[in-house]
Amino acid sequence: MRSFYVINKKNDYNKKIDNVEIVECTEIDVAKIILNQFSCEGDYILDPFMGLGTIISIANELKRKCYGIEIDTSRYNYVCNSTKTTKAITLINEDALNVDFKKLPKFDLCFTSPPFTWEWNVENPLREKDQNYSDNLYNDYLDDLLKIFTNIKQNMKTDSYIVIDSGNVCFSGKNSTLAWDIKKKLSTLFKFQYEIVFCWKDKKINNKDKHFCYQHSYCLVFKNY
Repeated sequence: MRSFYVINKKNDYNKKIDNVEIVECTEIDVAKIILNQFSCEGDYILDPFMGLGTIISIANELKRKCYGIEIDTSRYNYVCNSTKTTKAITLINEDALNVDFKKLPKFDLCFTSPPFTWEWNVENPLREKDQNYSDNLYNDYLDDLLKIFTNIKQNMKTDSYIVIDSGNVCFSGKNSTLAWDIKKKLSTLFKFQYEIVFCWKDKKINNKDKHFCYQHSYCLVFKNY
């Protein structure tokens, strides 16, 4: 089992949708490594936080059957317009909190990168802005994540894997252990197996992305029993 990789960053961090700059979290090489390691041709793959569709696109290239969920309509439309239409891809423009997973097939792998946040964030990225009214939005985020994966669990095959692409956050002299907090929360649902560390070979820290200043991320591997 390999638990450490050094890769070049390839994602386009200048990509804009509706004049809003988008940071695409899951790297292409990370998606290829995880999909090849934890799934086979013809498997059903779920990405409940599809974003710009990196995981869906690579899974399709590898001949998996893909289901992607995205709450943001602009990102959903981007994936619809940029992904080759095929019967192997199903895209859903919906809040993952509201999806009826019972209507979806049983999945062999759930591989996703939940929206980044941090302990002092003034918004919960899993909620609409008018729903961000709690005194502890970070805990709300983790609780919402648990609700989503509780619903997903019923559609995961026995012995299937759940892989979460995340990282800890550091900026302005503050640190937030997002990846470790997700690991602790989801371990109440799934059996945590191990982590895979991805280090960025050519990662440069600049003012534009200084709040993601760590030069590595984690893929947290869980198993559904």
